[in-house]
Amino acid sequence: MITQAPSADELRQHMADQLVRTGCIRSKPWLAAFLSVPRETFVPTFTVRSQGSLHKYSQGDPAWLAAAYQDISLLTQFDQDGTATSSSTQPSLMAQMLEALDVRDGDTVLEIGAGVRHEVAHCK
Repeated sequence: MITQAPSADELRQHMADQLVRTGCIRSKPWLAAFLSVPRETFVPTFTVRSQGSLHKYSQGDPAWLAAAYQDISLLTQFDQDGTATSSSTQPSLMAQMLEALDVRDGDTVLEIGAGVRHEVAHCK
């Protein structure tokens, strides 16, 4: 039996549904943002830390798209010593920060990546 891998839209929908179920996304505007922004566009290559080892993904890898939509930080850059120096923030943490921001129409916001890595298990 051959099954087709989920599309980016399906993976994005699944991730957003999970973030709503766990209470990370609570408002319609942020849900719309998570549903419309393709995470994979920003991470053509990345590395995932899992059980003490690193696994690198890149476009063309059959697991790349699904890995891009996991609720984990994606390491995107390393220095010459192998220390991670940049990442794509874990979606649940990003949702928590955006909801806490409580931005309103007319507000001006400047976002500058802080380079902080956090792993969050649950949002409620």
